[in-house]
Parts: sequence; C-alpha cells; structure tokens
Amino acid sequence: MRRHALVLMFSRIGRFDCVDTDWTADHLLSALEGVDELDSDAAWAGFLWRAQMPPAKLFARLKPGLIKLAKSRLSSSRKYANVFADLILLAWGDFAPGTKNQGITDEELRSLLTEATDVFRSAVLWQAGHWFNANDTKKSKKWLRLTVKLLSEVWPRQLSARSPAVCARLTYLVFSNEDHFEKLADAALPLLMKIESEKLILPHLDGQPARIPNCYPEKTLAILATVLPANVSAWPYGIESTINQIGEANTRLNMDERLIELKRRWAAR
Repeated sequence: MRRHALVLMFSRIGRFDCVDTDWTADHLLSALEGVDELDSDAAWAGFLWRAQMPPAKLFARLKPGLIKLAKSRLSSSRKYANVFADLILLAWGDFAPGTKNQGITDEELRSLLTEATDVFRSAVLWQAGHWFNANDTKKSKKWLRLTVKLLSEVWPRQLSARSPAVCARLTYLVFSNEDHFEKLADAALPLLMKIESEKLILPHLDGQPARIPNCYPEKTLAILATVLPANVSAWPYGIESTINQIGEANTRLNMDERLIELKRRWAAR
C-alpha cells in the first residue's frame, strides 16, 4: 500500500512541493534517497507516469536520480526514452547560466548522451525535431536555435554515439525542415557516417522538383555522399531524381567526384 501511495503521490510531486516543501522533502523525496530500492522504484514510476517538469528547486533535487535513470537500461525502452528525452531537453533548453534555474547544463547533457542508449539518443533527436517543426512560431524558432547548438556544441563526437540508428534519425531530422536545411546540415555533417544497417528515410525529397536539392545542391550532395550505404538496393526510393537534380541545380557539381561516384554506383546497380 505504501508503494502504491508513492506512485500516486509522486505523479503529483510538484503540487505537494508547492503546498509544503519541507513535508515533501521529509516524507516523499526521502523515498528516493533511502536504502529501499522498491520504494525508490515506486517513486520514480509515479514521477515518470505523469512526466511533468517540476519547479526549478524541486528539479535540482530530482536531477541526479533522473540522469542516472536516463543512463540505465530503462532508456532502452522506447516508452521511457521518450519521457526522459522530453524532460531532459526541457531542462536543458531552459537552463540559464548564472541564474537560479537548476536545469541541465551542456556538460551534463553531453555526458548523458555519451553514456545513454541509442534509443535515448534517437528519442532526443526526434523530440528536438518535433519542437522546431511545431506550428508555434516562437517555440519553433527557439528550438531550431537550440537544436543547432545541440548538434554543433553538445552532441558527443565519440564513435559510440554515431551508430547507424542515430545517424539515420539525424539525417531524417536534417531533411525535415526545408527552410532551415542548410543550418541543420552544417551542424550535423560532422556527426554523420555511412548508414549500412538502418532504413534511411529522407523527407521533402519526393516532390518534383524537390526544393532542398534545388536550393542547396552542394549540401545535399555532401550528406548523401556521407550516409548512403554501399548496398545501392538500400538507397531511399526516388533517390535517382534527387541525384540528377543536384547536377541540374549546380552544373559545376557534375564534375565533383562525389556526384560522379553516386551516379556510377546507381548505374551499376
């Protein structure tokens, strides 16, 4: 009964903290810091069930445990990975150095991304893309800026963080926004590699003519030359028209070794 109560009360932990901070610390938060792992599991189950960002001071108490959980096997579950990604990104996006805001710092997020699972890293990219492609203009602008920072300044460079699954999700993210493709491509290119074992989906390339290769032929070529697998049969549907459009949009690129090689491999399939 105690653990059932912990689940329910931690699902509303923010409200309890607003009413009585000291009582919440003594009777609820103590369950996270005690020796009984089942109590702790029940408390976190309630918090993740609700998955709402708590006030800054309360989040500061929860942050070490939340980061530890995000690095654990729990983040291999797509359900929990999405919850962790949502909370961690919100805390990082609202972090303001030099203020009382107790969010996630760049260093903490980099460490977490390095040690967490591919499922969690992919969930972070999906969530960031979802927010910067939102209809809310103010939110979209904020998360576009933060996503570029995430990729260029925070994302780990270790090979362990550059799996085919993560690179496939990252490539999808870059092509998901036609208006800001160039910014995203510049930030993502150093993180990409050949994607041999994952299905590669490239949005916004199915229109005729597609806007991205027409407006940004060189950047499109740079990404395709980096990620397209050796197995040509695994290349995305309609890729031939994209490759041809690159050369039509910038005729100088017809002499580029990367485009010549892509055309050769396609013709020899």
